[in-house]
Amino acid sequence: MIPITQKSFLTLSFASFLAIAVIYYGISCYKDYEFSFLILNIFIAWIPFSLSFLITRIYNSRLKKISKLYLLTPVLILWLIFYPNIPYILTDVIHIRSLDYIKMENSIFVYNQNIIRWYELIQITFAVFLSIAMGFISLFNIQKIIEEKDRALGWIFVITISFFSGIGIYFGRFLRLNSWQILNLFNAGNLSFIIKHLEFFTAFITFFALSWLFIYMVIYLLTKR
Repeated sequence: MIPITQKSFLTLSFASFLAIAVIYYGISCYKDYEFSFLILNIFIAWIPFSLSFLITRIYNSRLKKISKLYLLTPVLILWLIFYPNIPYILTDVIHIRSLDYIKMENSIFVYNQNIIRWYELIQITFAVFLSIAMGFISLFNIQKIIEEKDRALGWIFVITISFFSGIGIYFGRFLRLNSWQILNLFNAGNLSFIIKHLEFFTAFITFFALSWLFIYMVIYLLTKR
């Protein structure tokens, strides 16, 4: 399996640097700011990934159990709040518009020859790849900690986090709330918005939760030894 080791941490650091470099190149050379927001999203995704690394280090330390508990509790809460930012990047693909790439002329598909459009596709692909890799490693390592107590509880945790991520994606995409604005969720306007669109809210978080869970399980099975 893939623990958060120095190797994986450095590998994703390099991958993140490369993704940001690709985006910056598009900005500097093509004056294309369409996907500049991905730089911020990648940085925010690093928060839960780094926190999971910290959780692993604290758990494996030689500290007394009570000291570990005091340290792990606030870090784990922060991880829970920020983790949905990782799968949230998957929804950034909505900024890719099919009409920018292909159109119908005389009953024939004609593809766009503008290199900027295709370069943008590379940018979003890099970001999505990072979100999947960081999301899996971050969640897997905490799952393994829980499984030391109970294997079934570890998978219950994964399923719960998948649905929690679906909820977080909804809050970020439709209510435009960031992780540090979580308390704003409980204002009357946001709650009434959710209630008004409850059917869509339920379907959305279910679809995305199951999709993220599917991605996680596929990688889990592929990397299992």
